[in-house]
Amino acid sequence: MVSAATGAKAAGVAARSPLVRHYGGDRPQEFRAHLRAVTNVGVSLGALLAGWAVQVGTLAAYRLMVLGTAVACTAAAALLAFLPPVTPVPAGGGPRRLALRDRPYLLLPRRADGRPVEPCGGVPQFADRASPARW
Repeated sequence: MVSAATGAKAAGVAARSPLVRHYGGDRPQEFRAHLRAVTNVGVSLGALLAGWAVQVGTLAAYRLMVLGTAVACTAAAALLAFLPPVTPVPAGGGPRRLALRDRPYLLLPRRADGRPVEPCGGVPQFADRASPARW
């Protein structure tokens, strides 16, 4: 199951670039930002609902969470089925691998999807464990 999920995530990331190029028009950065915002809202809602299911802790809540995931995946697949096929477009004539020439950029730690790790305002884990306060 984990392998299937990992493969689906990798395929989704690989399929996103042609869609951004096709539907983004002359402003692909703006389209990519909207796509990321919608993704973040979906992840936030999913985390909120999963937190509710864990907090309730009943078998019915867990079953409802699994059913909700199945419905969301089916709805997403149905929406994708209606998208027209996108033909590949050759890459532009600019220099390739330009980011690899930027040494300070290469020193930034990376996430699995290649984006830089962004600092967050959360409490470091060691500080949380050292604190006598517990949630």
